[in-house]
Amino acid sequence: MSLSATTKTHVSENLPKKPESRAAVIDPAVEPLAELAGPAAPVGPAPRADAPAGDPAAEGFVSFRRTVCHLPRLVGKGTREVEVVLPGGYDPQGRHRVLYLLSAGGSKDTESLRQVVKLGLHDRYGLICVLPTMGGWYPQSSADWMQHVLVPYIEGTYATRGDAEGRLLVGFSKSGWGALSLILCNPDYFGYTISWDAPLMWEDKMGLAKGSYKSMEEFRHYQPVGAARRQAAHFRERARLVVHGSAFWGGHAKRYHELLESLGIRHHYAEGEYGGRPGHRWDSGWLAPALAAMMDQVGVPPAAPMKPRTGKETLGD
Repeated sequence: MSLSATTKTHVSENLPKKPESRAAVIDPAVEPLAELAGPAAPVGPAPRADAPAGDPAAEGFVSFRRTVCHLPRLVGKGTREVEVVLPGGYDPQGRHRVLYLLSAGGSKDTESLRQVVKLGLHDRYGLICVLPTMGGWYPQSSADWMQHVLVPYIEGTYATRGDAEGRLLVGFSKSGWGALSLILCNPDYFGYTISWDAPLMWEDKMGLAKGSYKSMEEFRHYQPVGAARRQAAHFRERARLVVHGSAFWGGHAKRYHELLESLGIRHHYAEGEYGGRPGHRWDSGWLAPALAAMMDQVGVPPAAPMKPRTGKETLGD
């Protein structure tokens, strides 16, 4: 199977809605992962003087390069579609961190990537942002696919840190549960996570997660309460978790925060800090402050406004 991908370039007036083209199946075991490259892609307009205060366009954080590709599943036939957005300051020789956007629905929630680009979060923190087609409650099969297919592909193709410190997760609702359970059960593989408005305190709801977990044993292994108790020693030295929530599952976030405090797990907690009670969706105002809290844990301040790029850069070497 050959390795290929389709690259699209967008600016703020043309944010991603649906993939515009499909790529061939990529088999990391057959083809070198570092061969993905795109055509020269101009990266963004200059800051607009006429943009209102608070508009990302006022600072120039409005442009990006997007690649759509397909990666193989671990079990069965078919592929998973993956979208990758590079920051305007992407350095092919650098060591970028990667933010994995976990869909709360059953497949791929493009609103998460749309908000990242609209708010310029990829540029502000120099993040490679990855949106895979996956969903549900992120059980063992999701962890296996990420560790054996998705992450190796991303780190073999782009200029990344290639370690846990460079692997960031964010999710809300079901995927907020998943973002926490993935890092709690794999503390040496993932570095930091954001969980927004998720049902974290469910300890006996296997029926609601039917179809994701194969057994009650697997459910309990990934359940965030039990996982936190079991793995607390890995998270006491420094803060790696962001737990926010004030919409649909706000009470769960508060109780989970109290549990983490009782276990001595360092974390960032906030509830109702976004000018009201944000709705239970990606575009309700929580993503930017939650990511700011995570990047403060990471130790990466927001970048200064970006300058226009030459447009001569490609997506990789």
